[in-house]
Amino acid sequence: MGQDRSRAAEAHLTAGVHRAARHVLGQYLRATECKRLTCFTDPGRQWLAGGFVSAARELGLEAALAELPAAAAPDEVAQRLASLGERDIVIAAFSDTTAAVGVRPDPPPAYRQLFPAFRPPEGFSGRSAFIRPRYPEEDLLRHLQTDVNLADQAAARAMSLKSGARLRVTAPGGADLTLELRSPVALPYKVAGQSRHAYLPPSEVAWGVVAGSARGKIVVDLTAGEFVVNGVVIDLLGAVDAPVTIEVADGRLTGIRGGDIARRLTALVDRAGGGCDQLVELGFGLSRGIVTGAIAADECLQGTCHFGFGNDLFYGGNNDAPAHWDVVVRAPTVRVEP
Repeated sequence: MGQDRSRAAEAHLTAGVHRAARHVLGQYLRATECKRLTCFTDPGRQWLAGGFVSAARELGLEAALAELPAAAAPDEVAQRLASLGERDIVIAAFSDTTAAVGVRPDPPPAYRQLFPAFRPPEGFSGRSAFIRPRYPEEDLLRHLQTDVNLADQAAARAMSLKSGARLRVTAPGGADLTLELRSPVALPYKVAGQSRHAYLPPSEVAWGVVAGSARGKIVVDLTAGEFVVNGVVIDLLGAVDAPVTIEVADGRLTGIRGGDIARRLTALVDRAGGGCDQLVELGFGLSRGIVTGAIAADECLQGTCHFGFGNDLFYGGNNDAPAHWDVVVRAPTVRVEP
């Protein structure tokens, strides 16, 4: 009986990989316009990379799996990338290298720097995709199957906001916050126009928040993001055990109330210091799926928004805090204030 269940689970995962790979190649990379696919991977993500290779062959492409050991020489990988052309597709599907809670992770293999998350590999002229490493397997496959038209619609709604706009964000859970937008960061998720690169699953459109502009309260009814300080995971946090109310005044949190997650967050922010209490981001998810309790997946869900605190250099700010952490809210309503 146990073996039968194991075989059934393996078959279910294999079928999900196949559907997700076909979907990504067809909708997000328009693979039939290309000639060849190379999927660079490591042992931890070989299960996914093999699905991309198999699906590409079904679509009539030449396809190869390049499984790279940790000791792979960057120069050799770079030479292989340089040998590829405009009709090639490169997919980077690597496993997570983050260490356990409280342990500083080992640096990633040197070749990983050749595969940026948000742009094509340097010197590569074809199409490329980077599969986000930190994702629960089933949810990764589910999110990879998001209809590209639905992702486009969600991205367009988020991008229709304007820099300098003052927003009021409310939600059924009790959130009621006003803030002023600075500028957007739209993570690339498909090949279109001048974009040759996709960061997948479809992730988010995030707006930087003008420092000092946020006032009100956030009631977190889904997920509190993991707390990482200077590259070390201090606490995974996760699905809230009770609504977490975060009071905000003049752009900084002034209090956190709720259950166990709220108590842990309070201690984490107090201990981290250095600007980790500043609200810096309003983000909107682009993927379709279910709530998992893992921030990497939940902040990408359509029908949610997330608020980011702490470091905002990625969003064009200057708050060089030692941590950036997010909280996710269900079913927000966003109104532009006069």
